[in-house]
Amino acid sequence: MMGVITLFSKYRERSIFMLAVEKDKAGLGPDNMWSFSSFLPRFTDTYTITLQFFDGKSKETRHVQRKESITKWFDEDGLLVMENFFRFFDELHFEVKVKRHDMYKGKNQLQSGLMKMV
Repeated sequence: MMGVITLFSKYRERSIFMLAVEKDKAGLGPDNMWSFSSFLPRFTDTYTITLQFFDGKSKETRHVQRKESITKWFDEDGLLVMENFFRFFDELHFEVKVKRHDMYKGKNQLQSGLMKMV
């Protein structure tokens, strides 16, 4: 039984740890889908995360993959620095959600949104 579960998680799930459905605000249009997957090799601090977005209206799939050192998210005492952690995921979300030609225009909105959180 464990062998079946291992094969399923390795080849079907592909390290996906979260699937989310973003409902259309009006409730009439198709829903958007979000998928998060990650990989952290043994004996290294390099964390690879992939965020995939499927736009329900345009049927377009966009994704971004980042490799980041997890040491940026922790302080000297080993405590998670939430500001750095959330900033990383907000930037990923922004990069996938906003179309490429709109990225420069929307970057100021992201920075102002982060300042409100702090």
